[in-house]
Parts: sequence; C-alpha cells; structure tokens
Amino acid sequence: MAFPDINAYTADEVVSAKDEMDEISSIMTALIAKTRAVSGLYTDEERELQRVLTVVDARAAGLASAPADIIAVAAVKAALALGTFAADQVDAATEAAAEAEALAQAVVIANGDAETAVTKVSYTAAIAGTVEDANGTDGSYVFTVAITSGLIADVSAELTLAITATPYVA
Repeated sequence: MAFPDINAYTADEVVSAKDEMDEISSIMTALIAKTRAVSGLYTDEERELQRVLTVVDARAAGLASAPADIIAVAAVKAALALGTFAADQVDAATEAAAEAEALAQAVVIANGDAETAVTKVSYTAAIAGTVEDANGTDGSYVFTVAITSGLIADVSAELTLAITATPYVA
C-alpha cells in the first residue's frame, strides 16, 4: 500500500489526512467486527482487512505527530542554514574526523528536535604551517544534513565546515 509523500503536505493537509485515516480505520474496524459476527470465523477477507487496518493505523499514528514534526524539521533546517561550522586542523585532520566534527556540530544545532545525518559533498584537508608558510593552508568539509522527525524528512543546503590550519611554531 503506497501513500503520497508526506513531505509535500502542509500542516493543514496533514491534519485532514489524519482525520481521513482515522475515519477509514473506524470503518474497517466495524467491517471486521460485522464479518466476524456473521461468519463466526476468522475469514481470509477478515485477515486481509486486518492487515490493511494495521497499515492504516500505523500511518494515522505517524500523521498524529506530523504537524509538530514539520515545524521541528523546518526549524532545524533554518538553524543549520544560520550555523557556523568550524574546527581546528587537529580536530579534523582526516576526512572521517571532519565528518564526525560536522555531525557533532549539526547535532548541537538540532538540539534534539530532529535526527541528523551528514553526507559528504567534498573534503579538502588543511595543510599545517611550515617554515616557508607559517600559517599553512586552511581546509574545508562541505556537506549536507539529512533532517528527520517522525515521518517528515528534508535535506539542508550545502554547508561548510571551515578547517583552520595549524600554524607553524618555530
């Protein structure tokens, strides 16, 4: 059983869909009870109705939290867009370390309002300072963040973790 993409729903449409799902669930529950009363047996038809009812009820339960989830995902996406991501070379010396640092900072910004996962777009390692170039060369980790809460999901625009090179110390 396929449902439309809930991420395309407005908050009002989610509430309306939840009401419709609850109505369908009530009708199906009554139909199952009527079938059992007439036949006295658990029929194939009743088993199929019960299977579909389980799917409908699960979707309705997800829709119950969707308005709050829409707000949570939008708020986290906006906060990430305004966020500043930065790390010292020592904390983001490898691609894996940079990814972990980006995720840790995204989690702090999300503040528990939604789940986050980082996807790498590109990585440029920082180059530590030397005698010839005392400041070194800064690096970067460009990434997107998948944001989910309940049935609602979205992806941030590309974000950049600025990696400050370790300066040369004589």
